[in-house]
Amino acid sequence: MDSKSQTATITPAAYRWASLAANSELFFYSAAAGVNLLLLFIGFAPFFLHLQGESGRTLHPGMVMFDVAHGVSITAWYVLSLVQALLVASNNRRLHMKLGWLSVALIPLVVISSVLTALRSVGNIPELNFFQIPFPHFLLLMLTQVTVFTVCSISGVLLRKRPAVHRVLILTSSISLLLGATSRIAWLNDLFGGYVPAGYFGPVFVYGALLVILGSIRLGKFDHRLAAGYALIVVSNMIAFAVSGTNFWEHWAKVLTS
Repeated sequence: MDSKSQTATITPAAYRWASLAANSELFFYSAAAGVNLLLLFIGFAPFFLHLQGESGRTLHPGMVMFDVAHGVSITAWYVLSLVQALLVASNNRRLHMKLGWLSVALIPLVVISSVLTALRSVGNIPELNFFQIPFPHFLLLMLTQVTVFTVCSISGVLLRKRPAVHRVLILTSSISLLLGATSRIAWLNDLFGGYVPAGYFGPVFVYGALLVILGSIRLGKFDHRLAAGYALIVVSNMIAFAVSGTNFWEHWAKVLTS
């Protein structure tokens, strides 16, 4: 058999495998974006339906405007992330690229509203304990998560011509902010000990680990890119948690919220 006939025999099979691998990747990221959006809606259902905080807490009057701006921008980011993933999966890349500019516009809105909401909420109710973490200490966790979102989302936009890297960065940026939603789902927190730090971190840390495992199974090898994004979320949060109780951070928390 000559080389031409060999190529003709191998190419269709190779094409089918390549197509299957590509479709599984697109389905994986679409499914992950869908789960992220679902968790957001479940966690913030009291806010969406009644403008209430976690466990039915009444929003501080000085926080309503900031909470609404923050909620709208965050929701728009998660909705757009799902839409964008589905557009790629359906091979509508032209519309995907056009809507990408909306993502670029959303990034500063998410970042600014998140930072202002964090600073104002701690400034208005510094006595609050969130998962047994004093609110001024919790401020560092919120700012750390926003920082991870900022770095990953901007990097994802800049590396949009490298789809495999781009998808991981956008997914990582979304997961980095997901703790705000999962911390409001009581039955999820209860699986990790309830209203304690483990109950706060546990759901997202396990969810991220599950994504790495499923991503690796899908690839047939270790998904090092997704694992790197997951490691960034875990390590940055653990460092922030350790630093948040120091005198150094308590000083800066007072400076930032005064």
